[in-house]
Amino acid sequence: MENEMHVSGILRQNTRKGGARHARSHTLSHHGGVLCRQQGYFDLTTIQTAIFEYNGKLTILPVTTQRPVTPQDLDLSPDQELIFTELIMDGRILEENLHRMGLDRTWLDKQLKQRHISSAKEVFLAVCDRNLKFVLFKK
Repeated sequence: MENEMHVSGILRQNTRKGGARHARSHTLSHHGGVLCRQQGYFDLTTIQTAIFEYNGKLTILPVTTQRPVTPQDLDLSPDQELIFTELIMDGRILEENLHRMGLDRTWLDKQLKQRHISSAKEVFLAVCDRNLKFVLFKK
């Protein structure tokens, strides 16, 4: 199968004509190559289709043998990742978020104590997910 880059509706035969269309095509080809490299595609033969979107972004569909492996490909069922909720930001406890998570200051103080932190003022950011995975970054 031949690899082709389809660029925003500009047909291949139109790019061979002179004038403004050629200049526009050349500009898109140049920027398209840069955008491909920025997305990690250095070998253009690994791209099935690249679409230069109207917003200036490049959408890439890799050839099937080059796409990333997914858990489904390996017949795996990983746990769904959960979103973290901020509990402490720049030393300030976010009481509303703490209560929304069904947690209280006693639980939070215990988490800090386990990490040898005496006060929330020492914390740059502390987050927690629904499984109570607690992650903390000191100031």
